[in-house]
Amino acid sequence: MKAKYLKEIKNLLESPAFKEWWGKYSEKQKEIINITSEIDKIMAEENNHRFNANLVQKRALDRIEESSQMDALAAKWTAEASDMDNKSYEAVARFESKRVEVSELWFKVGALDHELETVRSEINTLRERLSSASDRQEVINLRTTLKNKEQTLESLNKEFAKISELYEREAAKKKKLWEEVEMIWGISIEYNLKVAEAQAKSKKFKRDAERLLRESNYFTRKAMEKQSEQEQLNSEREKDEKYIEELLRLAREKFECIAEDEFLYWQQKENAQMIYCVPLITDLDNYNIEIRALCIYQVDRSKGVSFIEPLAGDRKKISEEEDSRIDDFFLKGRKGITQET
Repeated sequence: MKAKYLKEIKNLLESPAFKEWWGKYSEKQKEIINITSEIDKIMAEENNHRFNANLVQKRALDRIEESSQMDALAAKWTAEASDMDNKSYEAVARFESKRVEVSELWFKVGALDHELETVRSEINTLRERLSSASDRQEVINLRTTLKNKEQTLESLNKEFAKISELYEREAAKKKKLWEEVEMIWGISIEYNLKVAEAQAKSKKFKRDAERLLRESNYFTRKAMEKQSEQEQLNSEREKDEKYIEELLRLAREKFECIAEDEFLYWQQKENAQMIYCVPLITDLDNYNIEIRALCIYQVDRSKGVSFIEPLAGDRKKISEEEDSRIDDFFLKGRKGITQET
């Protein structure tokens, strides 16, 4: 973009080169409008055909979607069932490992209990012998043996209590592991039942969809023919739009401006903060003021077309009605004046 004086902009807009460019641009835009109008007409015809088939077609599509959902659920639940089966194998293996461990502990508890009974019996025998012994050396020997047996009994009692506690704890774990196995088996069965039901529903929905699609097939074909016409026109419109893009590119080069879809811009030489803008469209509704194609306006470089101002020197070209509206706008927007109703 090259900075220009207002006079240069006006001269440019009156130049043969710009008029030639504008002729091509406006002609191509008219073609795009006409093609768009034809596309809208054909689209209406297509929609009319689709409306005739819509009720049964929508039901068919819903059935297809429901069938797909059932297939997806069946696949999901099959995977879940398989996962549960794998988990059940692992859970059974954990249970079996714990069962062996608990069985070994149970044998240890039984062995310790038997050993305790043996030591207790030996202690009772030693006490009876000690109570009837008269020989001093025999008494000493018996007391020594009895003390050792009592120490052994104390040690065995501690070990028995420890092993018994460990057995109870591990037996509880074994019970919990078996409950987990049963729970997993139950979930696996439930998933398998769900899979069978989902597959049956999917087949039923598919049959319904096929029947409904056959009913709507004629109108669908007609709609597709109209769609094909639309695609051809869309292709023509795309070519025209690319031609417009090329014209905008040429405008940037030849007229030293920023060329966007709806505006041409030049930096003001008179004021570096302001930009001259020339609309390529006429729009009476969507900007802060009514704008007309090829009229010159100005915008702040930071705000752009969010706030468009007419040129002070061109105010005389605006009708009295437009002039009144613009004055009201500026007064309200800049001085905060409001009108009473």
